[in-house]
Amino acid sequence: MTALKGALDTSGANYMTYSPGNAPMVGKTDEEVDDYIAEVDMEIADGKQIGPGKGEVRLPSKFRFTGAMVFISNMPIAKFRKVDSGGALMSRSLFIDIFLESTDVIRRIKTIGHAMAPSSYFTAEDVDEVVDALNEAEAETDILVRNGIQYATAGDARRIKGVTVRAMVTALKLKVLAKKPNWKILAQKFA
Repeated sequence: MTALKGALDTSGANYMTYSPGNAPMVGKTDEEVDDYIAEVDMEIADGKQIGPGKGEVRLPSKFRFTGAMVFISNMPIAKFRKVDSGGALMSRSLFIDIFLESTDVIRRIKTIGHAMAPSSYFTAEDVDEVVDALNEAEAETDILVRNGIQYATAGDARRIKGVTVRAMVTALKLKVLAKKPNWKILAQKFA
């Protein structure tokens, strides 16, 4: 995060830094760093190899970053805020949190499954059946208590893991390949 923070800073020159194995730039002025980078560019253009060995071009330990970055993550915004605890990245960027409702997620998973079906061991009907079974378990709110002990239900498992493409594929394997008569409960609890 520190290197990204420096590259995305809104004040002054933005530098990317990485020292191990590179030519040290500590204590050099911006002009000296830029001159070294120009030399490296020419040597690479002339065909020299990059590396720490004799006759190879050593990259600088820092360089001015003049570009832009696009970050794409499947991490929920709340979780990202924990990782970016000081807000170093979020405060230096524009971000859009795209959130799908559960019905949209189910529809998307089915679409992916249907696209896989023609060349796989399962059919589109199998996809619909297993995704519906997984989704049905996630909506379950029953609490199982025996002898004063509360047990995890299929609904508990699905709410923790969610309905995913991986869960769909595991459920399809249980149903179609393994031909498990109890595939539905196994998938709901363990996929």
